[in-house]
Amino acid sequence: MQVYSRKQILIRGRKMKNRPIYGVIAAQVADIEQREILLGIIETAQEFNIDIAVISNIYNPIETDEVLITENRIYDMISSDEFDGFILISESIINSDVQKCVISRLAEKADIPVAAVGTPLPDFVLPDFHFINTSDRQDIEEITDHLIEVHWFTDIHILSGYDFIDASVKRVEGYRESLEKHGIPFDENKAFFGDFWFNSGRLQAEKYISGEIVFPQAVICCNDYMAYGMLDVFMEHDVKIPEKLTITGYEYIHERRDHDPLLTTYQRNRRELGRQAVRLLREKLETGEYGDFFAPRGRFIYGNTCGCGAGNNDIRKEIAEIRTRSDYDFLNLFCQFEHRFTECRNVNEFAACCREFRFMIRNVDKLYMCLHENWYNEEPNSENMIRYDLLTYDDTLMFNKNRFSAVFGGSAAPYYFSPLFFGNRELGVIVLRFDSPDTYDHVFRNLMKALSNTLEFLRMKNDIQYMMQCQNIAEQRDTLTGILNEKGLKKAFCSADKTDLYVVGLQICLFEKNFSALREMEKIDAITDAAKCLVEFCGSNDICARVGANTFIGMLQSRASRALLRVRYFCVNKRKPACAYSFVWYCDSIFSSLPP
Repeated sequence: MQVYSRKQILIRGRKMKNRPIYGVIAAQVADIEQREILLGIIETAQEFNIDIAVISNIYNPIETDEVLITENRIYDMISSDEFDGFILISESIINSDVQKCVISRLAEKADIPVAAVGTPLPDFVLPDFHFINTSDRQDIEEITDHLIEVHWFTDIHILSGYDFIDASVKRVEGYRESLEKHGIPFDENKAFFGDFWFNSGRLQAEKYISGEIVFPQAVICCNDYMAYGMLDVFMEHDVKIPEKLTITGYEYIHERRDHDPLLTTYQRNRRELGRQAVRLLREKLETGEYGDFFAPRGRFIYGNTCGCGAGNNDIRKEIAEIRTRSDYDFLNLFCQFEHRFTECRNVNEFAACCREFRFMIRNVDKLYMCLHENWYNEEPNSENMIRYDLLTYDDTLMFNKNRFSAVFGGSAAPYYFSPLFFGNRELGVIVLRFDSPDTYDHVFRNLMKALSNTLEFLRMKNDIQYMMQCQNIAEQRDTLTGILNEKGLKKAFCSADKTDLYVVGLQICLFEKNFSALREMEKIDAITDAAKCLVEFCGSNDICARVGANTFIGMLQSRASRALLRVRYFCVNKRKPACAYSFVWYCDSIFSSLPP
């Protein structure tokens, strides 16, 4: 299956790294929240000549799906001794099983510092985690200040996330501090808790519409998803926003243009958070201490849900991103890359096909497909991996999977590691590098899925070819003994030289009971022993077959006399087989002479 080049290099057991390597542990890094943090990490790491290895799954469902368990083995990379430190984007990993996996791997690396970015999640912490986050409390305080000082509101509700999450509590604290600063009493009945998802906003909106809760002047949603859910319900019931109610979000998730009206929100400064994570980790490694941290402040992103109106710069940026996404969606729809992939007959053709469609990934600089050496069979995955360059025709490279820096090269850069898998079959990883501080988007996720599916299809095609070969063999071979069956014997007889051809029959003969009355294991012992005896009698250059339950045929091409053959028979018969048998001599017209 594998074809290796003459210049292929095998790397075992030795470090290849030239620079420090920081591992970034995240999930579904195509999401805008993670992408912004990563941009800050990448920019600062390049300033300090640090390589970044981003480890991320693709799908990241909340609930564990058995089909997707295999993709989370990508986090086994954490166990490599190539890392000098880790940055954990904690709030991106929402699946509890993935959290346990990451915690377990990091616990094994207790001597490696970890800067945890984002909100601490219950049961997803270690004592040596150094958590940093944006200024959530001050940000929500600023939003509340805006509603009071600009819009003159005094009746303001807040919808936060889970009440047991630190970020939820801090955001409510910011709301409370603003109210009290302006002489407005804090009323805990106006503070609500949800789950940071659409359904919480929808449920809250329905309570307002039903009259269960009286409409306030404004609602602060502590993330955009809850605000979107609320907006959707109000639009369905023709509730005018902001005339009836002002709504603000938080975090700034780019899907806001999919909802009406355009949401006023607040952008967390995730990019600066990423920058500080690198600086703190570097300081920890150099001095033994993390140093001072100052939570970065965010900024308003104005929309139409508070009446202030959207800023032109933000609108232009969002429209440009929508157009880019639309263009690539069009390419995905009409591009024939999936069709072309299915035509590939081997890995090298597959790699060449990938090069043809490199335009599907924006700003890509390096793109490697690293497959387990034995990815195409059922054996446990090999420790060695084969790197295929999907952009150029450079030679393949074999390396130990724990020495992943073997694929690094050039100046300091970020490398994204994402899993290639199909069902419970782990195929390998895709390694991606951009020519500028950038991150991959959802288009790449779709491409990853296509690559994984095509590799499995390629593996199945090779399995089918093998099975067909096996089937051809099985049609002419006895499955129990491995010697020819009647069909195989007929074919061999037709092509055999009939000169000096001796045909010998062997039948298992029982003295105490019939063959059909034997227990199954006794039958098997008798058949296999008789087959071995016949093979020994016939010799390596002659033909032997099992043509019935207890009947065997040998064809010998020899100028020897019958007397000599009887000597050979006598010598074989001295073996005292598991079941009594006797040789029976048949004439050369073998197939008419055999017993039914």
